[in-house]
Amino acid sequence: MHSIGAHIYDVATSRKLLTRNRLKYLDDKSCVLCNGAEESVHHLYFICPIARSIWNGIRDWLGLRKIMDSPTTVLNAFQGVYRGNSTLNMMRCAVLSATVYHVWNIKNGVMFDNAKPNVEEIIKAIKIHVFRCIPRSIDFFQPSTRSGLL
Repeated sequence: MHSIGAHIYDVATSRKLLTRNRLKYLDDKSCVLCNGAEESVHHLYFICPIARSIWNGIRDWLGLRKIMDSPTTVLNAFQGVYRGNSTLNMMRCAVLSATVYHVWNIKNGVMFDNAKPNVEEIIKAIKIHVFRCIPRSIDFFQPSTRSGLL
């Protein structure tokens, strides 16, 4: 896996993120996105209905078939795409990293700015984030480059 993508994914699936279940001073540990279960890393990224909808949108966008509802299933869905340094592999790594980032970002937006999570807008932000990573030298309109990202 590309080193940046691996780092971001490792951080997201580690037990070091300050999710609400780890903040001792909070009485309310429920997920700020869904107001459901206790917010843990696993819940925030894989169980929360908002996060699951985001992963499903990303899965559909990439044309992946596997369900992504745990760290293992996400890695299985992306398995093999990180072998080699092709542009498509790097872009899929960027998708994974951007998704992890944007889930955390909307969680913070809800907590600190009273933002309202909008799955379609989050997926759009992920796509914009990823497309900004595409080197200008790539002809994105070639079918071999485009497949799997549109």
